Amino acid sequence: GIDSDELFFAPPRELLVRTASPGPGYLFQRDPESTYNITPEAAHRVFGIDLAPQVNTGLMVYTADLPNLSAFERYLSDSGVAVPNGFIEQTLYALHASEIGTPEYLPESYSIHLQAGLPYDGVVARHYAGQTRVLLTDEGMPWVFRNNIFGGRV
Repeated sequence: GIDSDELFFAPPRELLVRTASPGPGYLFQRDPESTYNITPEAAHRVFGIDLAPQVNTGLMVYTADLPNLSAFERYLSDSGVAVPNGFIEQTLYALHASEIGTPEYLPESYSIHLQAGLPYDGVVARHYAGQTRVLLTDEGMPWVFRNNIFGGRV
């Protein structure tokens, strides 16, 4: 899955390799912090799950047999998880990835930063999450066009 606020600055080799030869489980971007509707302590107490930290669902890869929607329904039976906010999706995927095994993370070149004016050298993709979404059009897209990332094709 790819959120609409993801922008690529270089060929996503790690994604291409993973989709050509899918591994088990999930591959995520690493969030700057853990932003879930449930604490690790509550996940362990309620579901017996050791919740993986910093899962971000803006860019993720998983096999066709995932996710398990019955597991998602089980998680949503908890009123803490079922809070309708921007973190519910991340919470569900983090719980499921943690329950079936340890999730994998993309390298730091798949960036999620909450600051403006960052350099794009070495960045493969950036997720313009939350309050940084405006930077997608203010900084990211202009950089892509100035640097002719698309080779003149748009």
